[in-house]
Amino acid sequence: MSEAETLLERFKDEYSQFPFVVIGSLTLAILRRDRPFLLIAILATTTHQRANLHKVLESEFRTILGTKVFVDGVFNVDLLQGLVVYLSWWHFHRRQANQIFTITQTAVTIALDLAETVTLNAEWKRLYLGTYLLSSCILFALGRTPVMKYDDIIDRYCRGLATQEDVPTDLPLVHAVRLHRLVVLITSAFGRKSHRPFELSEGTTELLIDSFKSQLQDLRSTLRLDDSSIPSLGLMYDSAYVFLYEVALYTNFQGSETAAPDHQSLGTTHNSQILETSLLFNCLEATKNFLSRYLRLSGQLIRKHSMCEKAQLGHAIMVLIKLSLCATGSHEGLRFRQTCDVKYFLDALANRAATLTAATLGTTEYPDCFWQFEQTIRRIKCWYEHLETGQQGATPTDFIDASPLRLVSLSEEFLQETPSFNDLDLTMFNSADFWQ
Repeated sequence: MSEAETLLERFKDEYSQFPFVVIGSLTLAILRRDRPFLLIAILATTTHQRANLHKVLESEFRTILGTKVFVDGVFNVDLLQGLVVYLSWWHFHRRQANQIFTITQTAVTIALDLAETVTLNAEWKRLYLGTYLLSSCILFALGRTPVMKYDDIIDRYCRGLATQEDVPTDLPLVHAVRLHRLVVLITSAFGRKSHRPFELSEGTTELLIDSFKSQLQDLRSTLRLDDSSIPSLGLMYDSAYVFLYEVALYTNFQGSETAAPDHQSLGTTHNSQILETSLLFNCLEATKNFLSRYLRLSGQLIRKHSMCEKAQLGHAIMVLIKLSLCATGSHEGLRFRQTCDVKYFLDALANRAATLTAATLGTTEYPDCFWQFEQTIRRIKCWYEHLETGQQGATPTDFIDASPLRLVSLSEEFLQETPSFNDLDLTMFNSADFWQ
């Protein structure tokens, strides 16, 4: 068996649950003939811990991409499948985070262009849905508005794939797409995409939260499989609850900022404070549930995580830190900060990443994405400890508007810098938009 065949079989085995592109029984010969760009993306993904070979394959991937798309203007399914595989494990390829936007937009452009002419088979439907889900997760994390919307085409593709049970990953894919649509609706309902959050009454806010919780529960009840057997869906649901309570915390409650408070406005302010406190604790519980679920996953599963799961993890870490930084210097505030367990979770995440690095496993001589993640988390913990003890070099205002991808996709240049987090840009709950 050739090395290329060995790598292809490894991809089929390790990423058999990847729903966007199903390799199935496709052989090396068939891929070379019909899907050469997809094959290069697969080989680049499976060699990410072999520095020299990976560098050659990734260079070939980018050369072909530039020639086909930007020189020849060729759009086809092979190119889109290759891009989706490459983007799904972007963190394997040691590229700067700002490049991911251009490549994501390229994939979206190809998908929208092909949608008008492509043969409507199951392969295309899952690829189109995958492009929608992956690009939306990445662009949300970058603070950009996703171009692809949940429309009649996506709904029709979901219904079509839901009736075909020959490919086991199709149902989880359809479910994930519908769950993501619900997260987008949550964003819209609370005005999260606007420059200023909506002004809502406490009653309206509570009704919206209860409505979305009910919709999340109803959607979960339609899942034909136990989501514990599909770990990515379990994480996605936990992340949805984190997001629900987080965006609700940004709401400007009507009457909460009255210049000359009267008896009625004082009651409104009191009600707002009760609701905000409830949201704060619910958000903390949801965030800790997500991180605890993540830490319970096996190393084998974590190694397979795509950028969708990586963005969710980055989001949860940032929300946990923001929650902790909301606490004032009062006795109750300090107790709440302790309840957040920020240092415990940062230590646990760094230690888990340390067990997954190729350097720890003795299979490579250069730092991989897990090593990068470990170093990032340890530096964040150092920043946080300086902030807690009041030492110079860290203030809450250092954290304004960071992307979750900042935690999962770092350049080598950043890792060589001095350990300062003045450029991390993590938003406080009472400040600017987390996604901007």
